[in-house]
Amino acid sequence: MITHFVVIRTKSGENASKILEGLQTLKQIECAESVTFGSPVASERPVVDDTFAAALCVQCKDQQTLSQYLNDPIHVKFAQDYLKKYRAKITVYDVQ
Repeated sequence: MITHFVVIRTKSGENASKILEGLQTLKQIECAESVTFGSPVASERPVVDDTFAAALCVQCKDQQTLSQYLNDPIHVKFAQDYLKKYRAKITVYDVQ
């Protein structure tokens, strides 16, 4: 199992609601085992980073399926219509 975890940042959290709206479309990608996302939980704990706009967690059965997910037209459209449009900066962690 591959977990694809993406942290999405925008300038001062701007357009976070639009990004979350766009993330909803990724649930339509059938090759993913699961797609979850949300906004940060505010925390006063110094080890918690709550400075991002949204985060996404996708589980795929293997590397080939992750590649399918990343190249799916729905994913490509999300990147174009939301990440690029709102000038989001992303950090990606892929783990198995």
